[in-house]
Amino acid sequence: MDKDALDEQLLEITNARDDGRLHDLVESLSADDRQRYKRELADAYLDIYAVWHYDYMCDKVTTTEGPDSFLAYLLELLAEADKLDPSHINHQQRAYCYESWADLKENQEEKLTYLEKAEQEILQALKMEPDSSLLNNHLVGILLDKIKTGNQYRDEDFAIALAYFEQGLLNYRGGNQLTLIYKCIDIVRMPFSRNKYWHGVFLEKQHTVLHRRAEKDPLIYLDWVTEMKRIIENYDPETPLQLQDVIQQAVDLLKRLTNFESENPERLNELGHAFAKTAGVLDKTGSTADALYHYEMAVKYFTMAQDINPAAWTYPVYATNALMAMAAIYHARHDKATVLALFERGQGIFLKIYKPEEDFTANIYWGEFLIAYARLVYDFGSPGILQQAEEKLLIAQELGRNGYDHPYIARAKVALKLGDREKCLAILRECKAVFSHAHATYSLSKVIEDEDFVQLKQEIIAIHNS
Repeated sequence: MDKDALDEQLLEITNARDDGRLHDLVESLSADDRQRYKRELADAYLDIYAVWHYDYMCDKVTTTEGPDSFLAYLLELLAEADKLDPSHINHQQRAYCYESWADLKENQEEKLTYLEKAEQEILQALKMEPDSSLLNNHLVGILLDKIKTGNQYRDEDFAIALAYFEQGLLNYRGGNQLTLIYKCIDIVRMPFSRNKYWHGVFLEKQHTVLHRRAEKDPLIYLDWVTEMKRIIENYDPETPLQLQDVIQQAVDLLKRLTNFESENPERLNELGHAFAKTAGVLDKTGSTADALYHYEMAVKYFTMAQDINPAAWTYPVYATNALMAMAAIYHARHDKATVLALFERGQGIFLKIYKPEEDFTANIYWGEFLIAYARLVYDFGSPGILQQAEEKLLIAQELGRNGYDHPYIARAKVALKLGDREKCLAILRECKAVFSHAHATYSLSKVIEDEDFVQLKQEIIAIHNS
């Protein structure tokens, strides 16, 4: 069969998730064509498996026969792929199925049976790829699940998991593979007397391996602190002490990245975000002095990125967001001179954007920045700054071609702060007219809820209800 014709059929089949038709297609091919196209045919089965497995994990699959039969069906898809191309056995995908099966079971023995099946699949995969961080990471998770499920917290089991944990750290090739760090948190939450001991052992191993690797590649610290940041944001450590420990780890790691040089603007952007996110956490926990330092470092890296690529709106926006966060801290300290200086720095950063008059997003953020400038420095008592904001927002409105309501609402706010109540209401009426259509009337609810519009709340409600 011609390859283009085969590819067309396979695309139709996988889009329809029609494994029955795929089976018929395989059977219709000659032995030579099956061998010639074994990878394409196997991948078609894997594509169908991947979509169904994803839907299953997102609770989008309902079957009359229940989840057990569905998971068995997924294993059949993998078996067909393996049969077509025996050189590529899908052990890890099969392990995912067994782990899902374990999650279904209430009985401890049944759960352990499926976890052991998953373990054996990953062990088989590791025979082919012993240095795979992804596989070692996966196996550590399964081994820790087995320990928790069996409620048997034996030192020898943790020692086995530790060996794979180390192998994963030694060979990871990207920040998304550093989720191994989460395993340390998992251990400290286990209900046994030596949980803190084993948490410490894994944590020490993590520090030893990653510090050693970072001697040759300092950006290891960036991957590391990124995972610390995700733990802070998403993992909800159980006690304030644990949270402070994680924050301190992030701070200590970032100390090693304060003088990093790169010609890659996206790498500098990542560094800026690492410092900015850590600064935000420090600010929330009351460590404002440390927060200011980290915001300053964020500005440094964002502006370094801007110097390399002045046409991008992202770097100046991120830099000025950090400056506004710093300004809010100094505003709370009633340090007007420093707040003013920070906003003037921000103005300089925006002015360095290449052809800003052609960039919708840059003008939106510039306008909002100027509104914040007028608010924090002059309590809106600066017509000149507000008029500059109006200019930027009007450019954004024109560039947006009535696709975005934000410029209208921000312009209405500026008009109100300049004392022109009627212009404010006129802009909001225009906004409602532009964004209402035959099937839905535009809602001004977010304007009604905005404290900046409180003096016109009743009038805005009337426009909203008209």
